Amino acid sequence: MIDIIGPSNINYNYLNASFVYSQLLKEILLDIHTEKETDRRSFIEHCYKPLSDNTIIDLFGIDYKKHSPIYCYSIYPSVFNTVNQALRTVNVDLLVKMTFFIGDLHKQIKELHPKVPIKDKLVVFRGQALTKRECKKLETSIGGFISFNCFLSTSTKQDISEMFAESNSSAQGCNGVLFEIEIDPEISSSPFTSIEEYSQFPEEHEILFSTHTIFHIDRVSVQNDGLYYVHLSLTNDDHDKNLYELLVYRRKEIEGQTCIHRLAQLLYQMGKFQHAKHFFHILLGTTSSWDEIFQLSHYIARIDCQIGDLKHATAQQAIAMQFDAGRNPALTADINAGMAEVFLRSDMLEDSLELYMRAYTIAERSPTINDHSKVLYLNNIGFVLKLQKNYDQALTHFQKALDIAVARFPSTHPDIANIYQNIGSLYFDKRDFKMSIDYLKKSFDIQEVSLPSDHPSMGYIHYNLSKVYVELNQCDQAIHHSQLAIDILKKSFSDDHPEIRKIQGHHDAVSVVQRWKRSSDTSQHRAGCGYSYSRPHPQ
Repeated sequence: MIDIIGPSNINYNYLNASFVYSQLLKEILLDIHTEKETDRRSFIEHCYKPLSDNTIIDLFGIDYKKHSPIYCYSIYPSVFNTVNQALRTVNVDLLVKMTFFIGDLHKQIKELHPKVPIKDKLVVFRGQALTKRECKKLETSIGGFISFNCFLSTSTKQDISEMFAESNSSAQGCNGVLFEIEIDPEISSSPFTSIEEYSQFPEEHEILFSTHTIFHIDRVSVQNDGLYYVHLSLTNDDHDKNLYELLVYRRKEIEGQTCIHRLAQLLYQMGKFQHAKHFFHILLGTTSSWDEIFQLSHYIARIDCQIGDLKHATAQQAIAMQFDAGRNPALTADINAGMAEVFLRSDMLEDSLELYMRAYTIAERSPTINDHSKVLYLNNIGFVLKLQKNYDQALTHFQKALDIAVARFPSTHPDIANIYQNIGSLYFDKRDFKMSIDYLKKSFDIQEVSLPSDHPSMGYIHYNLSKVYVELNQCDQAIHHSQLAIDILKKSFSDDHPEIRKIQGHHDAVSVVQRWKRSSDTSQHRAGCGYSYSRPHPQ
């Protein structure tokens, strides 16, 4: 997997959210390596499990102690394939197992980097296949950036890399791509090194870059045979300004006592709820601090709310609600808001509103509670008021939340998108569909550049857009967005999740009406594609 980030001054929407989260994940994995060494045998057993070859497993252990990470990376194909596959696909469970290897390999590349002889500039090459869609995106992203989410192998020999590019040009749905990478030692900050002396194929003159190295896209050309030539240059750390602001802010939001705390928080932000829950449970099993037990119980309850397990969420929040309110105002406010969400999803609106109001009152009185929490409480108060059809008060709270978020957060922060989505939902309820779709599109534009493409929030915005398109008699658009919503949510939730069932019902109803319209020639049947809605998803 690669991340392609277009220049902000050309098209702001090219800002790539997955880049932010992959960078944060890389930082955490490298920190886990320094904090706790992972079992090497467990990792290598995974790499060679299909072969059931204990000889190779034992040999790797010997070589790892005798030689170096680069040596093992070079001579054990299953090792580098497994590492890079896990990095590209963000296989969290496997990545945590292999942090020792990722960290050791990165460390050795960094140590050897100053020894690379570069008098002026160095040019290296890489040949590979990219999907036709990725190639088109490269063409429109000149002046932007590209990040390879793996340890990147390159060669100083152009003919070798061209051979790899040409051999991949016939792959179905793909084009062969030759990357030409220019390295200026004066401005480059990402570590790389020659591994020629360690390699089984020294004639390839391999240069290995550490994972998630970022390059500037200088120019792109396409040859008559369909082969893409892409000129890149290694950059310093001064990348896209909007991207950098979001990265810094997200990094601050996931601060925690240990790397596992940070990892769990990051996975929650990414919408990887089951993975996040797994690590919160690990933390819960290793602490004896009551404060932390209450906090972790609260986090687990939030996830249970998201995945539709309200019974367990209620039990977890009940544990958290035992927390002494005088000891930690921020945690007390969060726990009240957590129970408010349980009540909200259980249709207990008065109880929910009371607890959200209590959380916000605590936040207003405490200078230690951050703006993110205040925005969340105000936004959710507005949402409950909207459900109670108190639209003026709801809009007042949404606007107050928006004022804080716009003033204090990066312009691409997902909290701003959530507020816009709720305002769009409010106007939908008031049947002002023009205002509704305007706000929903604002929300979508931010979510598209600040969240992973499979984040559940992306599913909910597609559902809300689908509902508006129904009212605008644009059935094709409505069906398109509802199908996207279902596809996205099924990546995070089971098929019987209440939100998926609701959206599937919506999708099926619109599809039936659409077929009915197409089978009829009467103007009456062509008039619209609407039907009655159930309550929308709480934000």
